[in-house]
Amino acid sequence: MATTRPHPTPLLAVAALSAATAIALTRVFAHAQWLVPALVAALAPVAITWFAVAYRWSARTAILVIAYGGAWWSAIVVHPDRTIAHVIPTLPGLGVWLRGVLDTPHVLRTAVVPVPPVGNALQLALGALWLSAAGAAWSAAKHDGVLAAMLPDFAMFIAIAALGKGPYLATTTLWCVAAVGFLLAEHATATFRSRTAFQTTGTRRSRLVTGGAFAAVAAVMFGAVVGPRLPEAESAPLINYKHFGNGNQNTQIVDISPLVGIGDKLRQPRATALFTVTASAPARWRLMALDDFDGAFWGLHNTTTASTLTPGIDHPGANGALHTLVTQTYAIGPMSGKFLPAAYQAVRNSGITNLVVIPDSATLVVPDENHQGLHYDVTSNLVGASPDTLRALPEVTPTDDAIIENLALPARLSPLVRAEAQRVVRGATNEYDKARLLQDYFRDPARFRYDQAVDLSESSDAMVTFLFHERRGFCEQFAGTFAAMARAVGLPTRVAVGFQRGTLTSSSPDHSTYTVTTKDAHAWPEVYFPRIGWVGFEPTPQRYDYDSPGDPSGTKANAPPYAGGGGQPGTATTTSTPTTGGTKTTSVSPPKHLPNLEVTPPRSGRTTSANQRSGAAWLLVTGIVLGALAAAVGGIAGVQFARRWRRSHASSARARVSGAWTQATEELARRDIRRRPSATAVEFAMREAPAAGAGAAGPARLELAQLQTAARYAIEDPADADADRAWECADAIGEALRAATPRRERIRQRFGLTRRSPRGGAPHTGGQSSSGRLNPRGSTA
Repeated sequence: MATTRPHPTPLLAVAALSAATAIALTRVFAHAQWLVPALVAALAPVAITWFAVAYRWSARTAILVIAYGGAWWSAIVVHPDRTIAHVIPTLPGLGVWLRGVLDTPHVLRTAVVPVPPVGNALQLALGALWLSAAGAAWSAAKHDGVLAAMLPDFAMFIAIAALGKGPYLATTTLWCVAAVGFLLAEHATATFRSRTAFQTTGTRRSRLVTGGAFAAVAAVMFGAVVGPRLPEAESAPLINYKHFGNGNQNTQIVDISPLVGIGDKLRQPRATALFTVTASAPARWRLMALDDFDGAFWGLHNTTTASTLTPGIDHPGANGALHTLVTQTYAIGPMSGKFLPAAYQAVRNSGITNLVVIPDSATLVVPDENHQGLHYDVTSNLVGASPDTLRALPEVTPTDDAIIENLALPARLSPLVRAEAQRVVRGATNEYDKARLLQDYFRDPARFRYDQAVDLSESSDAMVTFLFHERRGFCEQFAGTFAAMARAVGLPTRVAVGFQRGTLTSSSPDHSTYTVTTKDAHAWPEVYFPRIGWVGFEPTPQRYDYDSPGDPSGTKANAPPYAGGGGQPGTATTTSTPTTGGTKTTSVSPPKHLPNLEVTPPRSGRTTSANQRSGAAWLLVTGIVLGALAAAVGGIAGVQFARRWRRSHASSARARVSGAWTQATEELARRDIRRRPSATAVEFAMREAPAAGAGAAGPARLELAQLQTAARYAIEDPADADADRAWECADAIGEALRAATPRRERIRQRFGLTRRSPRGGAPHTGGQSSSGRLNPRGSTA
């Protein structure tokens, strides 16, 4: 097949720009194993586009090949276990890939930077890189518009810069260098095309390209080296978009739910120590409880206006409740977010001056998202009961808003989930047995298995997929699905998020110290029992509740030694009341008031959910990208207007005539009607332009060519009247061309999106060409 090879310089420059965009993802992803696949996603579309243009593929064929290539690459990189020989995706693999595409809004809403390079987040990044590189390469190879070729990578880089965090200087400098290189490459290519054959035989360089390269390097180096050292360079931004949607001071608690980051923490190849805690007894270090389920997301629902906290039981020390008072001292490491860990239920604290408390769950919140280096003390009252005690309790009778809210389910929850919940608890005669049947249902190895590699979105469809198809997951799936099914059978339930006790690093008779890492991240459901309070269960296979008084989940009895350190080091002040099993200990009531916990009541009865915050952040990123595009489009229009005004108001009549000629030839060039450098102005007006489809503006074009020739070669300057007439001719040419061009095509031409002529062929944009073809409008030159 005959080929028409595109000029390689612009495509190489686009490849460099796309590669710089891929490298900018270091501000989003953790570690570096994603870099090679990302670079392939940035460079492969450029190579495919070059081949498609060289062999004159149809646009439809090229688009299909590029789209399939992007889907194939992201599928085999992200889901290699669902491929044949790591080359051909299987049908289940394609289904998982498609769910990942549909899960894009969820990923953008919930991903917490730095994002582990796995699952749907990596699939989204590879797909976006592939599409932006393909769009840039196609525009560079098939169109004259420099802006069109830069916009895809520019928009991708802006989105990365808005969402990423960490050092930005190196990636921004690299991208700017690549962008300048692309502009210079486009200029050099345009200069090469405009030369006649005898002009291109030497090694002569464009002085503008050489000078532009030096100027660009100097500008980028100044910005990278001197810019950050200027006064006020490191000051606070005028508009801090990073905190957009954070509410009004401390009146609303707004943060991304810790639940969305558990999978990312567990899948990190290396564990990162987050904090150490020295405690009188081990416990699960809880961040918060999520009580609002909308069918797609577990979030924080409401706060109260109480000025003090009360214990999580109605009658302390009665009804068989067991209590363990645990003192804790925390040293926080590289943690982010607004929530602080503490064993549930916190009753006293010291060391935190700006603490906000969510009373229902004793969740500790601080305004500052970065609390690395923070030290504080907490005393907590762990509440539990034996299984027999919980079986003897009366059924839940919703009498207050808190219980009603923890029974709420959205209408869009799948009927299959509701029916399965009813089937699992069939035959249970009390609330505790319902919870245990649900827990044992998930812990049954014949039904479900633990798998950290699962990446399911939080939606009702994903819940159906988890229950009836995948049947594998980690704590996020097990805890969230347990809670939804428990509510479906009338159990007030919420999802607790935090950490297992961690690894024992030192021990004494009174206290033990634990190091808690990302691998200890965990989620578990809590069920409300009258006169006892919130009791934790453990539906996640291979996970055990070692620390709740009375072992209400029943998972501790047959559990192996705790993997983090084994045994139960340290002592605790344990109190209880007689249970149905006959255990007798001394009863001590926990405190009813918490004078050291300062509560800032919210103005509204509902906190802003993570959906609202991340939705606002997504709107902000979209606004930044659209604003950048609008600024670029407005900048082009402003440059074109300023250029025309400067030409039409030149200081001499000769310069004004020359400006009118330049204006007209640029208007013709937008329609791919270009003058050969060897042709005179009159030859271009009489022969070349009509042959390329510009016959409608013939008289004005010929008159302007004659005025241009006279102004250029006459000894005396032309009269002002001649200059005015030249601009009238230029305007007439523009009007004639616009009248003969559809509106959509005019917009493309205005912003440099016109189709290029084949290299070495005659220019052609409508009209009857030298080959005798008619333009789409059916008119002839």
